[in-house]
Amino acid sequence: TLIPIRDNTEVLLALQAGLGANAPQRFESQLKFRPTDDHQIRLNTSIANLGNIRIGDGEDRLGQFTVQALDEWRVREGVIFVYGFDYSRFIGAGSDQSLTPRLGLQFDVDAKTRFRTSFTTQT
Repeated sequence: TLIPIRDNTEVLLALQAGLGANAPQRFESQLKFRPTDDHQIRLNTSIANLGNIRIGDGEDRLGQFTVQALDEWRVREGVIFVYGFDYSRFIGAGSDQSLTPRLGLQFDVDAKTRFRTSFTTQT
């Protein structure tokens, strides 16, 4: 569901559910804030139950928690710069985590041609 807070702010809430022990279940929220017409900030969070996995002779639940923050600027007409980060952590059966930077540039050459480039780490 989309919840408008003000003209420049909105919250999105999403829920995924399934039947069965290993059906994925997820709750996600997104806050989108536009301080000016040329600037947008997004903050996404989600928590998920990915199902059960075997560990040795038993089973345990595996889940994941994720946070993503992105700052998007329209430098000038046709040029957009994006930077931010992703943080993700397994919960339950796993405890691995990762923090990855986000960096991107989009350039609209003309009405039909768009050039995009981005960088993030392999992790």
